[in-house]
Amino acid sequence: MDAFRKNTELIVLLFTIAIVAVWQIFFIYQLPDGDTDAYAHFIIARDIVRNGSNLSLHWVWLPLFHYIGAFFVSIGSEMQTLRYINVIVWNAIPVILYFYIKKKEPQSLIAVSAAMLAALSPIGILMGTTAQPEPLFALFILLIVITLENRKYFSSAIILSLACMLRYEAWAVLAGITIYLLIIIIKERKLKTALFGNTYSAFLVILLPAFTIIIWTILRYLSDGSWFLFLHGTQKFASDALRQNNEIGGGIINVIKDTFFYVFWIPFIFTGVTVLLVPAGFKKFYSQNKIMFVTGTAILLFITLSWILKANLGLNRHFTSIIPFYSLMSAYGLFIITEYFKKYKILKSGKVIPVLALVIILVYSVMWLYIWRKNNEASFTEKKSAAEFIRQVYSSGTSGKFMIISNEPVVEILSKIDYRLFDHFWMEENQETADYLLSFKKSDKSYYIIANSKLGLFLKRFGDVIYETNKDSSIGNGVIIIKD
Repeated sequence: MDAFRKNTELIVLLFTIAIVAVWQIFFIYQLPDGDTDAYAHFIIARDIVRNGSNLSLHWVWLPLFHYIGAFFVSIGSEMQTLRYINVIVWNAIPVILYFYIKKKEPQSLIAVSAAMLAALSPIGILMGTTAQPEPLFALFILLIVITLENRKYFSSAIILSLACMLRYEAWAVLAGITIYLLIIIIKERKLKTALFGNTYSAFLVILLPAFTIIIWTILRYLSDGSWFLFLHGTQKFASDALRQNNEIGGGIINVIKDTFFYVFWIPFIFTGVTVLLVPAGFKKFYSQNKIMFVTGTAILLFITLSWILKANLGLNRHFTSIIPFYSLMSAYGLFIITEYFKKYKILKSGKVIPVLALVIILVYSVMWLYIWRKNNEASFTEKKSAAEFIRQVYSSGTSGKFMIISNEPVVEILSKIDYRLFDHFWMEENQETADYLLSFKKSDKSYYIIANSKLGLFLKRFGDVIYETNKDSSIGNGVIIIKD
């Protein structure tokens, strides 16, 4: 009983995480991944297994998560495996955050408050059910903060180097740490700074990730034949999808609106008024957590500027890696506000405000998880239908005798057909596609084409339509299947 009282905070946190994990596991078991990019990542992982030397396969993305996926493909695992692993990865973050802050604030409720806020974050819980790299990246960022504060520079350098090959936000973190170190050097007027342990080893945290980025950039140049094609592709993809080059041309009002999109609006719609705890706790947070301030601010600036310039799609999941950052600031704010209002008799116990904050977070979490579950139940209706049809074709006894030329990663993954039968040539209404498909038509190989129905008229030249779904109400197009 004494042990229970002594570890009440940790027990409550672990119990909360266990409930979240059970929900996530049931969600994964019952429903497909609702994020289309997850399917695209896994398709690239499959292609890497077949042709690992072609770095252009990574398209606009960084390579680490694709290689992780390729490992699981090579041992015969499906995308679901990554989703279950992400349950563990995401739920490790609140626990690590708890012990990290508890060591610094042993006598306060800040550690458990921050950990609970992170554990109950709706975005974090949802991302823990996807086959996306965000949970791993968020874990990397937290570990970078901890190892850097503990002056474990080699570990920090390795983790940041890995993060720089996982998501572009890590490049902003590298820039932020570099600027921070330069400021300290200028203040102390020496390269071996007291803040970083009077050692040159701190520079490894900058040099190793920078070297990793340079090597990757050179390798992509050798593969693509053009410098920074992957970065230009990111900008073009986002701009084309949004049908807008940037917000700057839209006037100052739009710029201001987009400036606060990730800073305030995203945390507000997912956590409600508890986001107002952030400014209350900022001063104390900054004084105690300068490294996390640097990393969190760097990511926040990066995703905000990218959104203003329309170099990203403004997705909720971009906020995932700064959930611990916001959670800790909110926890400090909760502590300060609770202490301030203790002068009032009704709030003297210091329990009312934290309980109210917890209720608000629970309401928002339950609400959003319910919404996302309903959305996922209704998602990919047409793609599921197409996947079922092509699976029946595959099961009819003709397996191994045909190739499937597919532009539909969701259909491919959901069909559970041997991935080696799929060819991932990107089809568009142009001569290059026509020549590629004609080369198949002239060969002895039988083939099927799976593509967006908007290419229907063009693709009918290369075979007969054997299946076409209804139009997806969300995108205005369906899926078409053609046989030679």
